[in-house]
Amino acid sequence: MSDATMVDYDPAKGFIITQFQEDMPIISANEAEKMMESNGFSGKRLMRKIASIPTLAVVAAEREGYNMDDPADVRRYLSKHPEYMTVKKVDSGRSGRIIIK
Repeated sequence: MSDATMVDYDPAKGFIITQFQEDMPIISANEAEKMMESNGFSGKRLMRKIASIPTLAVVAAEREGYNMDDPADVRRYLSKHPEYMTVKKVDSGRSGRIIIK
């Protein structure tokens, strides 16, 4: 099935809009990007692509209560849906070093 929008009319409920989006091409592309050695970074390492999420998956996530404009919520969503990640793991910004005093 490809991407499609279906409109149906039910006299009792009114118009019903159903949308379909094929996410396998996106998941396959994400897996290919995950295998690249650049790990999502651009050529000059100024930007990093960490995920590619289908539009309808974003809409569904927002219906489930995720705020997809909040980076913490996006990270939480990606931890439950790693198939949308284009990198092996997301850097939290914290240092990996342990300081012992």
